[in-house]
Amino acid sequence: MCQIQIPRREAIRIRWIAESAIGLSLGYYHQNERQLPTLKLASAERSPKDGHRFAEKTTAGKWKFANVDDTRKGGGYISLAFDSKGRAGMSYFVSDSEDLRYAHFDGRKWVKETVASKGSQGKFTTLMFDSANQPNIFFYNGTSDTVMLASDRSGAWSLSTLATRGGNYLTATSSGSSKAYLYRDSTSGVLKIGTV
Repeated sequence: MCQIQIPRREAIRIRWIAESAIGLSLGYYHQNERQLPTLKLASAERSPKDGHRFAEKTTAGKWKFANVDDTRKGGGYISLAFDSKGRAGMSYFVSDSEDLRYAHFDGRKWVKETVASKGSQGKFTTLMFDSANQPNIFFYNGTSDTVMLASDRSGAWSLSTLATRGGNYLTATSSGSSKAYLYRDSTSGVLKIGTV
């Protein structure tokens, strides 16, 4: 499962989204400095050859690829989001180490970091940026069977347990400062909703 989170503002309007087994793509309108809406295309995927990568179609019509993480042994559960400045970020699961990782484009290059690494953590990720452009990642901790939230505060990740007994098929959304998540309880099989 892959997800995209776009900031709710006039400068970006989604035109289409497509999801495949290894990644996702989207078309979106972005207003440039001259306030002209231009259609841009972006993609985040896991490639067996190149690992996790990001691609964006340039104004010349060519795809520009960037290898984000050389995790060729597997992974997935990619979530792609854009901050209010239009910079891309990705959260994703690395299967060989069973880690949750986060990568973002700083304007020049992709910077990656491990967010959670004890046991099996990082499936069913949802990345979103708050009003201060800080990343927040909802994810499933398979070792403890819990729904977790990782929040970056001034360069240090804070991990919070949101729900126990579940987290498979986790998804989340935000509206303003409110965040909501939906997951399947592993004991009852019932879908549950929580807010932060």
